[in-house]
Amino acid sequence: MAARWGARVAQYFLNDAWTGKANHEFVFGRQLDRAYAGDWNGDGRDTLGVRRDPNPLGTARAARWAAAEYGTFTVTTHTDSGDAVIPLPAGARAGIVDATHSGSGYFSARMAVTHQALFLGDDNFTGTAAFGLDPQQPAGPRIEINARGSGTIRIQPVSAAAPLQPSGGAPGVFLYDGPASTVMVVHGEDTWFTIDQHAGDRHASVANVLHPATSASTLFAGPSVVTVVTRDPWALSIP
Repeated sequence: MAARWGARVAQYFLNDAWTGKANHEFVFGRQLDRAYAGDWNGDGRDTLGVRRDPNPLGTARAARWAAAEYGTFTVTTHTDSGDAVIPLPAGARAGIVDATHSGSGYFSARMAVTHQALFLGDDNFTGTAAFGLDPQQPAGPRIEINARGSGTIRIQPVSAAAPLQPSGGAPGVFLYDGPASTVMVVHGEDTWFTIDQHAGDRHASVANVLHPATSASTLFAGPSVVTVVTRDPWALSIP
């Protein structure tokens, strides 16, 4: 048996010999399924089966990889009103920041020293951003908040990121553990929208637009971290 994976399906070729044309060709399952052959019902005949990971794009393997690649530390949560300076947890050289802001007026957050922007929003805001993913740009020692309202900042290891989602409407950080894939990216507003993929020293821009767009792009094979910067609805067709 041989297998070939397409954009969304797995195609199988069965042959009694190792040469010549296959006796049977058929499509079965999805691209990320694991294929097995066996006598499942005790009738003396082997048949094809697949095992499907319920979460193939952000698996436990990706979380273990992220913990090894970017380190771990104790999660911290800070609730404040107005401007604030929040120190990073001990040992945090990279991580993700979950932010909520309520009230009217601006809200921004950036890393001190490096001035890496994490969030820029206003009024009621929710989002997730990452710091320290670039090994050439060490994280600053603290986060600087400028805000008119009240909010909560939670700092977690990168390994706590959610699996890559097919759509959203806020800044996000995700784990991707799928194969190298061609994806369709959809963004519907006249605002800045970026998707970037990171894995140690490796970085790829998946999308970078300032206007409504539907375009094809690529993801390299995981495990990796995918960051999305936007405040508007977006969609990503993933296998």
